[in-house]
Amino acid sequence: MGRNLFISINNIYLIISQTLTIFLSLRKKQQKEMISNNLLTPQLAIVPQPFIDEVSKMIREINDFLLSNKSDKDLSDEWVDSKEARKILRVSAKTLQNYRDNRIIPFSQFGYKIYYKREDLEDFFNRHYIKAN
Repeated sequence: MGRNLFISINNIYLIISQTLTIFLSLRKKQQKEMISNNLLTPQLAIVPQPFIDEVSKMIREINDFLLSNKSDKDLSDEWVDSKEARKILRVSAKTLQNYRDNRIIPFSQFGYKIYYKREDLEDFFNRHYIKAN
């Protein structure tokens, strides 16, 4: 029993982070529904070690499968918002705005939301690549 509980505590961080990631990806209405239906109420259970090992293995296999099936073409066609674009380029919001204003990086705008193709951000890097001597 002690070993099962110890292993479960070690896996809590993984479970919480995955749940939080899923929760944050939902729309506000869906988040409210989850909260009102008590789907986020913490539960404590003693789980046998073989079950934990099997679930962990399945999660790793699913993750590996999803990552291996996402080709470079899929990634390059992916649209990212301004926040993600700033992270990729490692620039401030103002610098990114200057790039838009001067049409240095292509973008798409829907209302106040602005999106960039990941491929365009990579092209920007490639155009400014300086080779060593």
